[in-house]
Amino acid sequence: MTEIIKVRLKQRRKTNPTQIKKIPVKNFRIRRAQSKVEQPFQLTLDLKVGDYDPSNIVKVIFERKSFRSSHLIGAISEANGTHTFPMPFPPGIVATVKIAVVDPVSNMYTGLSKTVAFESSDDEENEKTLLPIQGGDLGERIWKLEWSDSGPILLVNSRSEIGVKSLLKDDPIFQGAILVPALEQILLKAREGHDEGWAKNWEFWAQTNDFLEEGVSIEHLEDDDIDNILEKFSLKLNFVKRKIGSIAEREIRV
Repeated sequence: MTEIIKVRLKQRRKTNPTQIKKIPVKNFRIRRAQSKVEQPFQLTLDLKVGDYDPSNIVKVIFERKSFRSSHLIGAISEANGTHTFPMPFPPGIVATVKIAVVDPVSNMYTGLSKTVAFESSDDEENEKTLLPIQGGDLGERIWKLEWSDSGPILLVNSRSEIGVKSLLKDDPIFQGAILVPALEQILLKAREGHDEGWAKNWEFWAQTNDFLEEGVSIEHLEDDDIDNILEKFSLKLNFVKRKIGSIAEREIRV
């Protein structure tokens, strides 16, 4: 996958930057949904459709360090309006968002916006994420999953001395140690209750992040399929690589 990305980057460098139209930030807005819905991100687009070839497609791209997630909005002619989609990265992470118009043949940008900082969640709106995080008195346990009608809730030890919430937000290894086994439990339970709304939302999340092929039902997942999703999830978030990078950065500063 890394090699493919490198090839695409080289192709884009050959493109004359003056041919890439600038998408003003005022032409799009991304925000949290105001109501308690299962797909908390709302993206509103107001692009100048006539400036692009009708075959062009529109994507929204989230990036944070080595993590990158893109969502296909659709053809340029149908892009304007409001779109909703689920959480593409762990709660509490600040990422950048940008809008891209792409030529599907050459895979090159024909339009690109500036990046805008965006936070995936905060304490007041955790209930709107696929995996809300709440503090609680867990004794000697660090974390556990609880279940509501809306799906899983990640409970973390709220004792301030150990700072679990802070570690979960900032430490890649801590994220991997909690989020991967939590995701495994979620997928196993979603497989059993595949007809429930929350399970369908996790199925959609897995498909939009390329962890699960579109059209594949979560109820048909084998244990090996779930393990494959966990592997793809870990590769996408690069827990180990990000930790090594942060250690190297600290050593350079010292």
